[in-house]
Amino acid sequence: NGIVYIDFVFDVQDVDSDLLPLFTFFCRASSGAGLPGMPYDEVSRQLALHTGGFVSYLETSSIDGAPEDESGSRSMIVYRVKALESTLEDAVSLVGRLITSSDFTDVKRMRDVFLELRNDVKSQLLPAGSSFTSLRAGSRLSSVFAREEMWKGIDQVLYLGSAAEAI
Repeated sequence: NGIVYIDFVFDVQDVDSDLLPLFTFFCRASSGAGLPGMPYDEVSRQLALHTGGFVSYLETSSIDGAPEDESGSRSMIVYRVKALESTLEDAVSLVGRLITSSDFTDVKRMRDVFLELRNDVKSQLLPAGSSFTSLRAGSRLSSVFAREEMWKGIDQVLYLGSAAEAI
């Protein structure tokens, strides 16, 4: 139908473990930031003109035959964009710039992105409480679930809550 879907996948397996809890925010911030010389509102307008959506998220899995770290899992950031064939070149150019050159210096915008993320995660506690507890329990049994817990579970809720107190 003339719609192109592209996933850009980056391995983050070797990133320092102290930085890994920040990746949930980094994903949200990189898809909600401006660019050097272009504030967020203009980037947002350009994304709306040239794409049918741009998101980033974290994935962790065990993959048969793939090299694994000592924990037995692989972790990735996925940037997903969809665009019409007619706007694909502009869409890929814009997304490429966001992946490589997002401007995080707009402190007010980044604070808003962070607080929105924290609120989104907290709002999931009641409706998805059993998922949180299952993930927490599973994190003691599997390196994949342990990483998922860090990024999407109670560990992340606690991390975002304590970080919000500091800002």
